[in-house]
Amino acid sequence: MTRARTTPAYSDHAAPLSPLRDRDLVALDEFFDRDDLLDLEQDVNRHLLRLFPEPCWEDALSFLKDYL
Repeated sequence: MTRARTTPAYSDHAAPLSPLRDRDLVALDEFFDRDDLLDLEQDVNRHLLRLFPEPCWEDALSFLKDYL
């Protein structure tokens, strides 16, 4: 017998240790209120793409090249 879920999925995380205060919200607003935010996003994406590994084709695995 399968039990039905009684709590919503979004409540599976831990409660915050302390709520955000007004000064925290102001600091977050100032942090993300930048003119160069799009440039920063592109820079992060470029660096993340460099971390994506290239497949290493050794002689033992060269037959996989035709399938990928």
